[in-house]
Amino acid sequence: MNKAKQVFQKEYLAHKQKPLLITLNGKEYVIPLAYLNQTSDEKLAKDNFIDDFFDAQQKDLSLYEENKIEPKEVKWTDGHTKYTFFVPFALRDKNLSNSEVVSAVFEKAEKKYKVAASNVRRLQKAYPDSKETYGISAADVKSMQKKYRTYLWNKTKDKTKYGAIVMGEFISKGVKAGARGIQLGAGKIVELTPEKFKRLVKRYALVTLVGGASLTGGVHALRSGLSLPKQNLIEKVIPWDDEDIAELSENLPSEKEIKNAIKEKNKIANHNKKMLLDNINEIKAVLCFMENFSPHTFPDGNGVPTIGYGCTYLIDEHAKGNRKIYPITDKMTMTMSDANIQKDRYLKFRVLPQMMKDVKVPLSKEEMIASCSFAYVVGPKNFKGSEYLAALNKGIKGAELGRYLLGFAKDQGVVKRNLFANYILTKKLKPVDFLDLRTEGCYTLEMEDCCFMDGDRVKRDKNGLGRFKEDRLEENLAKAKLDRYSPNIGPCLLVHEVLLDEVVDIVRKHAQDEKPSLWQLIAKKIGCER
Repeated sequence: MNKAKQVFQKEYLAHKQKPLLITLNGKEYVIPLAYLNQTSDEKLAKDNFIDDFFDAQQKDLSLYEENKIEPKEVKWTDGHTKYTFFVPFALRDKNLSNSEVVSAVFEKAEKKYKVAASNVRRLQKAYPDSKETYGISAADVKSMQKKYRTYLWNKTKDKTKYGAIVMGEFISKGVKAGARGIQLGAGKIVELTPEKFKRLVKRYALVTLVGGASLTGGVHALRSGLSLPKQNLIEKVIPWDDEDIAELSENLPSEKEIKNAIKEKNKIANHNKKMLLDNINEIKAVLCFMENFSPHTFPDGNGVPTIGYGCTYLIDEHAKGNRKIYPITDKMTMTMSDANIQKDRYLKFRVLPQMMKDVKVPLSKEEMIASCSFAYVVGPKNFKGSEYLAALNKGIKGAELGRYLLGFAKDQGVVKRNLFANYILTKKLKPVDFLDLRTEGCYTLEMEDCCFMDGDRVKRDKNGLGRFKEDRLEENLAKAKLDRYSPNIGPCLLVHEVLLDEVVDIVRKHAQDEKPSLWQLIAKKIGCER
């Protein structure tokens, strides 16, 4: 017995009644108890059921009338009663035989019967003590869906428990709008057929929505986060109806699937949280090499007032802060201790959420430090949409992952910074090595020192990827140690001279328990150890 029949048969068992059956087109159906409750006349109950079973025909007929088209009629009998079917409006231009028309009508009707049963099953679980029974018409299905969504809303309020709840709300509010086009930016419109959307439901419910966002936030996350390969772009608008929407509900992940996905996502997020916090001093050492320290305000490369270790606004202990609330102002001063606190807060309150939410794989120490360096310089929006993040989430590692750091090659300063992030990824340098480099030392290098060039541009392969010069470590480090004068700050000291002693001590202590970097091995070999 199929699941739909089982659902409706259980209604009779719960009420201690014998199921009312009907055979249509060679298949046996259990008529929902609701029809027998409406009337004690079994024949009338069957007639009412048949009317609802084929109610899509009324919709088709209305469409024919609205468009002033004469519908094609097909006669069918169940052996006792003769029926007149109309060719479904969507199939009107197809040359179908009478038997094909009957099959199409039954296929659509049976699909709705199954969707109705699915909604009955959900409501029975949601309200186990309820004695209410339900019909199978399109209006009944819509009413059941609304009731179930209300149940979910009342159950979770703004503390979305499962991604399916968010997806269900998206389906109820957004699918019809989504059928007209989901905006991906830059004027691009994606229009999805129901079939294509169904294939994406599980993927995006699990990937995008299991993070525990609020209901409204989750809906927005799906709409803005949905990105599709080019072959899924289509021009024609495909209409959605209630049955399409109802069937989408059937494609949602099960509660168990979502719980497991949330558990796995949280496991990865917690791993990355620990990795960042355990290495926060190492990250600060690397950023200090790239950012320098200033006790007074100066304009950065874009004219933004900056102070401390590259701080462009203040953040309080409650994570509140931006350029409007706590801006950096002229003639402001900052101690190294306060600058360290601000850098600490920025990493914890701004960068850490990116590492926990946007990164879908557990990161190694090297990957975390390089990723934080990259995220810090390009900003949250660029990090989220970067090819680097996409490659990271695909599991690409080492030098091959480092090639994606060249995605922002138009800014030479970013390329020079990312060269050293690449050295960390490939284990050529460790954070402790940066302590004896010159602050802003990366900017002493030329582009030709960093990567292969094609004239004044980064040379790229057929996949659009550049390549760092991996064999210039010794020469580049020698340049990074050269005397340098910052036009904004003054003479550039060594990194360990502009960091708190406690930060330097922790970085050195951690390094004692690790294998040496490639540079440390080279330095030892040529007698250049610190």
